[in-house]
Amino acid sequence: MKKMTKARWAGIGRFVEEARKVLEARGIAVAVDEPFDPKKVDSRFALEAVAMTKFGRLDITVYDWIAARFQLPKEASKEVDCNPHSGKWNLHFHTEGFSATPPADEDGHDPVKECADLLAWRLDRVEAREWQTYPATFSASEIDRHSEEHWERRKAMGEVISIEGFDADAAKDWIAEQWVVVDGTTSSAETNRVLISRDDDVRIHFMLKSFAQRHPGVEMPDFHDVENEYAL
Repeated sequence: MKKMTKARWAGIGRFVEEARKVLEARGIAVAVDEPFDPKKVDSRFALEAVAMTKFGRLDITVYDWIAARFQLPKEASKEVDCNPHSGKWNLHFHTEGFSATPPADEDGHDPVKECADLLAWRLDRVEAREWQTYPATFSASEIDRHSEEHWERRKAMGEVISIEGFDADAAKDWIAEQWVVVDGTTSSAETNRVLISRDDDVRIHFMLKSFAQRHPGVEMPDFHDVENEYAL
């Protein structure tokens, strides 16, 4: 790859802006993970977005290329050329021809606009739109009637699932400690707690089930009864 020049860097900045417009025109919210700095050639930058599609959730990151991943890869791979296992659906560009300004002639060749149009075409192909979620509450017994994969598919379609009467925070504290004391992991309970801090009720519920299967002799508190809350 050719060395990054100021002119090419400026063109990449223009592409980032065009990509943002493409996403926002479809109601897809864009967050700045790392801002593009026009004065620091070849520095790090990234825009983040989440879209709903006809195949469920699509995570998108804008660099000088597009990183995208479907959360339901099997479903998406039936119609688009994403990785059927990871869900990756990336889009790479030849940025050498990017320029900071569009051509003076409206009919002139503009690689930036062409790449932005390709992104738009891809998004429209999967009916990409605003990511919307809605809450859904189930009992622990209802959760157990289906596999974790079943619930992951539902979450990928926008459901924010909670378990009735489940004290997830206490469960996280307990399992983070048990991984050290019982499973013998080298990480600390505090590190384990950070790792699972963003996991939802369903994920933690199945972590507890997995732990119980590995260690049937370990007594587990009933985290589904908040009146008997476990405390460290």
